[in-house]
Amino acid sequence: MSWFTNIFKAPPKPPEANIHCVPAAISAGWAWAVGRKEKVRMAVTHVSKGQDHVQAQGFVNGKWEFLIIVNTPDGLVARIGKAHFDIKPYQYVLLDEWVKDQLRFTHT
Repeated sequence: MSWFTNIFKAPPKPPEANIHCVPAAISAGWAWAVGRKEKVRMAVTHVSKGQDHVQAQGFVNGKWEFLIIVNTPDGLVARIGKAHFDIKPYQYVLLDEWVKDQLRFTHT
């Protein structure tokens, strides 16, 4: 190939990994626990055959509230929001236990 043809080629795509519900929930929960100094747990919901979903919850004013991640002009923040699904979670796991359990997926 000549230099002329190379200028029309798209640059190679950098390596990437999807941010699915587990790392997003950990991020929201971690931010809440560090920034607000409040308890955090993971709410696990069965959404379809063979598929679960997790979302962080923070303990606020005596009540567990779902947390969401929002992109603001100052950066990403965790804040109180709505559940991602209208299905009652079947399991709740405290943040530290959830992280310990999920570490098994990081080993190759």
